[in-house]
Amino acid sequence: MEESGEEASSIEISPPEGGEGAGVDENENSHDPQGTTDTDVDIDISSSPQILDESNEEESMNTGRQGTISSGRFNLLSTMVGGGSLSLPLAFHKSGNALMGPAFIIIVALSTEFCIRLLITSSNMLLARSAPIANTSRRGSSSMESIMNAAFGDKAHVFTMGLIVFLCYFATVGYAVLLRDMLEPITDAIVPPPKGHSIGPTLPHNITMLSIILLVTPFCTLQTFTALKNAGAASMMSVLILGSCVVYRSLQCNLSANHAEDRHTSWTDYLTLFPSSAKELLDALPLYISCFVCHYNVLPITNELRNPTPRRVNWLVRSTVWFAAVFYLIIGFAGSMYGNCTPNGSVQGNVLLDFDEDDPLLFMGRLCLSLTLTAAFPMLVLPARDIILRFWQEHHAGRGDESNEDEIGRQVDNDFEPPEEMQMEQMLQEPLLSEENGKGNQVNDNALETADVVADANHQNAEDASSPFIARAVAAVSFFWTAAALACMVSSIDVVWDLLGSSLSIILSYLIPCGSYVVIEAQRRVTIDYSDSPAGSTWKTRLSLGGSWLLIGLFVPLMFVSTGNAVYNTFFA
Repeated sequence: MEESGEEASSIEISPPEGGEGAGVDENENSHDPQGTTDTDVDIDISSSPQILDESNEEESMNTGRQGTISSGRFNLLSTMVGGGSLSLPLAFHKSGNALMGPAFIIIVALSTEFCIRLLITSSNMLLARSAPIANTSRRGSSSMESIMNAAFGDKAHVFTMGLIVFLCYFATVGYAVLLRDMLEPITDAIVPPPKGHSIGPTLPHNITMLSIILLVTPFCTLQTFTALKNAGAASMMSVLILGSCVVYRSLQCNLSANHAEDRHTSWTDYLTLFPSSAKELLDALPLYISCFVCHYNVLPITNELRNPTPRRVNWLVRSTVWFAAVFYLIIGFAGSMYGNCTPNGSVQGNVLLDFDEDDPLLFMGRLCLSLTLTAAFPMLVLPARDIILRFWQEHHAGRGDESNEDEIGRQVDNDFEPPEEMQMEQMLQEPLLSEENGKGNQVNDNALETADVVADANHQNAEDASSPFIARAVAAVSFFWTAAALACMVSSIDVVWDLLGSSLSIILSYLIPCGSYVVIEAQRRVTIDYSDSPAGSTWKTRLSLGGSWLLIGLFVPLMFVSTGNAVYNTFFA
């Protein structure tokens, strides 16, 4: 038992292999009480409570776990892949489109997958403290702030809440400004701008943007992410069409004889391996990092996943991250190569601005990006809205209610006593199924009774935490429309984009997952005796801890240097 528990707290990542999802039924509802024993699975959920087999699909639907791998993937991709992908051609151009650009995409993708797995593993370890057996048909309630609370206390809990709300708020402002810019040609065709109009938004431009926001507002009042799966699928289809437009024009630019006069040089000579200066590299790094931010939605989405076995959770994480990485590699390289046909030989921060305004493919690309941005709004509003409501409930009803287990990390005392946890470890070692006197497998009554009590309590808390429609609507409309109002007054979002990508994205995506895992794993090890464990049973945990410290040591100085560079570019360059 010590060996399986030890391996469970570790994370091992590798790029996706062909056929990885072939054996995974994305909509299967069968349960594996002990998880999976396959050697290619990196997260062992047996470190969390043992999974109580409850394969009744109707009960699973009634208790909140309605998500499938497809819906989870689409929703995570909608969070991750958006307007920021249009800045990747510039990042490739600055860092080296033939070598260092693709290398940075792969490195950031590996780091992102690793940190997402850290979040899930930390959540599982916290859940194991409070419930030895988990009923996986009931919707979970894990959150990023609950993990931070368990690791670093109440102040970190509030800090993480504010960080996520702040990041989502200004990302919403940025997406609204970008949406207005994408719809600008359509607006100008309907309502021509006044003569002598300078660069900047006009009243018709803002009215067009606000009209789209009005249409998408009802989706921001939905209770769960799963209900948005169709919007996520439409968003990904639009992104693929947009990427196809960019790739087609890039191939046409560099290979077609009709564009020979437009090219500055041959496409082979336009390839670069390395950045021309350290400054160029610092300008590009925040663009790579910000394109993979989706961590604040990972736990809410996995909370809704039906039958969250290790194989299904691993496949959800891996397929999401590497689908985005492959798309980024294609659009980043192809978009950077289109700079060979632009007047100045480079590309802009939004690659669509490098196309002729009369280009029909550009018009299609604008429409596709507008749809992608529209579908991404609920993915930004829902997590911030839920955090605002939880914060209100905690401080209105009082945070000291020990009976509330809605957030699994918050009812766990960091100064827990080892004897109690040793009892928990013994419960984890006690099998659910036992054979006695040749009567076959019989369910352990005590274990099931414990599971039922914990499951009923968690389910009741989840129901209590489900905010009524009016509260959700007020919070969503207030958050969404104040961001839209601010967007109406902003002509360019470059300043906010640079600062968010160089600081808050690093904290949220890498420092919080790594730091929380290091602390929570240290807390867990206090309660388990490894003296009888095989010598090699802890190598995965050591590898995970080493990877966490490596990323902390890498991203802390990078955050300060990138933020300083962004401030310099904004105010002094």
